[in-house]
Amino acid sequence: MAIFGQPKKDDHKRGAKRYDCKQFGTLISPCGNFTEPCLVLNQSRTGALVEVEWADDVGDELLLVLDGDTYRRPARVAWRDTFRLGIEFILQTDKPENRANWILPLPVRESLPDDYFD
Repeated sequence: MAIFGQPKKDDHKRGAKRYDCKQFGTLISPCGNFTEPCLVLNQSRTGALVEVEWADDVGDELLLVLDGDTYRRPARVAWRDTFRLGIEFILQTDKPENRANWILPLPVRESLPDDYFD
């Protein structure tokens, strides 16, 4: 999970440094019945700024999956406007032994019902 770019200049006001990344991803509802493509504009250890087609379509709890990444990150919406969402990652921790609590591997396609990805 690489974080790209340079820290933003207003990071001194935040709890964690944000990095520009402009990476495509997908927002998934916790039960998996809703997906929304997104563009992650910037991210930090604690959250991200994502752009979507219509922010009101996205629920308050979600999973973020970046294209090319094998992990999904549980998150909640902190704020929203028409096309952007500020999301905060859930169960953040710096302890390596607890990483599995907040970065979950994607399910193996064969272990899910046939209609899960439809």
